[in-house]
Amino acid sequence: MLKKINKYLVDKNYQSTYEKADSNNFYDRLQIKFAAVVNGQNTYWPIELGNLPVKEEGFEGFSLFQFYIPIVGELEAANYLPICDLIVKLNTKLTIGCFGYLASHNLVFLKHNLIISNENFANNCDIIDKSLSILFFMLVNFQKPLADVAQGNCSVENAMVQMPLNYIYK
Repeated sequence: MLKKINKYLVDKNYQSTYEKADSNNFYDRLQIKFAAVVNGQNTYWPIELGNLPVKEEGFEGFSLFQFYIPIVGELEAANYLPICDLIVKLNTKLTIGCFGYLASHNLVFLKHNLIISNENFANNCDIIDKSLSILFFMLVNFQKPLADVAQGNCSVENAMVQMPLNYIYK
């Protein structure tokens, strides 16, 4: 299905490439390059869309997809607790997506999962489009405050004031 989704995305002018599972990657994936102008500067994020293998009984006819987007890496040890605090506050209050910190790679990321039926490709493309729109919104609006805290340039409280919907974090 990822090959068909890749063709759909390329036809819609996304920069997307299909990668088959191999010895380094245990699942098929798309690499989607998201470009945006943020605060007057060109910004790019690599978005990975993977089709995670699921073999559980009763899951036939469905696919499990995961969007994975690295946001900022190379955190200093002093910034670990503040970024984790910010991530917990965001994930608790926001009902879209999930921010996280991957200690093994010293990386703040955004991920979003979908379970979709393999039956209706047009419906799946609509779901992918809507998911990408949500992820783009989250990246454009949350990346800078997350990076500021992760790099020690801002307190958690000041970062939360910068974010959209900041009234819900109180």
